[in-house]
Formats: sequence, structure tokens, C-alpha cells
Amino acid sequence: MPDRNYRNKLKANTLLVAKRIVENEGLGALQARRIAQEAGCSVGTIYNLYDGLDDLIIRVNSGTLEDLGAKLSGLEQSATGSLADNLTAMALAYLQLALDSQTAWRAVFEHQLAKDKTVPDWYREHQATLFSIVEKKLAHVVTDDQQRKMAARALFAAVHGIVSIALDQKLGDFDYAATQAQVKFIVQSAAKGLVEQPMQSNASTSGYAADVSEPDAN
Repeated sequence: MPDRNYRNKLKANTLLVAKRIVENEGLGALQARRIAQEAGCSVGTIYNLYDGLDDLIIRVNSGTLEDLGAKLSGLEQSATGSLADNLTAMALAYLQLALDSQTAWRAVFEHQLAKDKTVPDWYREHQATLFSIVEKKLAHVVTDDQQRKMAARALFAAVHGIVSIALDQKLGDFDYAATQAQVKFIVQSAAKGLVEQPMQSNASTSGYAADVSEPDAN
């Protein structure tokens, strides 16, 4: 039991060290040797505790998704407004998280798995849980389960695209007010369209994206 407790504490500590490095310096600064040095263990220990550096990075990114999930769940539980209001609040919360935690947020999308690795099922399930928060808001205007999954992912892709372009300053200097306005426009337009013309159950939903990050190498 003492050995197991020590292992669990060491595993938690290495995760905290990795998270701190990513938050302060970005994914590019994360190296096994540095993690080991700051955690007070050997490089070999890192690979005994985790299934390689990819596994550790995915767990760091999972923490970022948990932060987002907590924000969205809080909004979902307290929501009393229209569909447009509720979806807009979630989208703006996403913008704020990306702005407040840029390096950690970027790491979720920058990480590329090694060629022989696949995204673990538990991480896919974590992503699906996040999308389910949005899907609940769409339930009364998108009654088909598969269409609702597609709609939630399409909304995310639109908002994420706006946020990414803005923070990367691809179209000019970052302007918070302008980015907010763009997010509101795309989300409220989509919500208005769904309310006025709910999606029919015979619409095609094949090929929708199943995840928000951690693409497989192939």
C-alpha cells in the first residue's frame, strides 16, 4: 500500500508539473527530461507512470476540457433565457477560457499523436460529454439524435474558428469586442434559423466530426 500511495502521489505531481509548464510556456516547452527534473524523479519513471509523453499530454489537455465543462455546466444549470441567449453564453464562455488560458487551450489543438497511437476511448467520451451539454440545449429544435450531435459540432467548429483566427491575429490585431460580436452573430443566426425551421429527421448527418482535438496521426 505505501508503494501504491507513493506512486499515485508521484503520478499526480508529474501531472501538475506538466500542466504548469504548458500553462506558463506552452506545449513546445514540455519535455520528459524537464518534467522529471522538476518533479524530482527520473525520466524512466515518467514512462513507467504514463504510457509515454503523449499520454501525459492528453491528460493535461483533459484538465483543460474539464475546466471548460465546468463553465458550460454552470451556465446550463442556471440558464433561463432563449436558445440564442443560452448558446451565446456558452460560446462567449469558450472565448473567455481561450483568452484566459491561451497556452493550455492551444495545447488541446496543437498536440499531434505519434503515428502508432490512437486517441483513448476515455478521452473521446470526455469530448462527447462536453458536446452533450450543447446538445441538451438543442433538443427541442433538433429532435433526431444524430442531427443534434452534428449541429452541436457544427456550432463548435464555427465558434472555434472565429476564436482561433482572432487569437492568432490572422486578420489583424486581436479585438475583443469585434470577436465577441462575430461569435454572437454566428450563434444567434444559427439559433434563429433552428427555431424558425427546426431540423427534419430525414436530413443527412453522415460524416460529422466526432471530436474536437487530439487528431490521430493518420
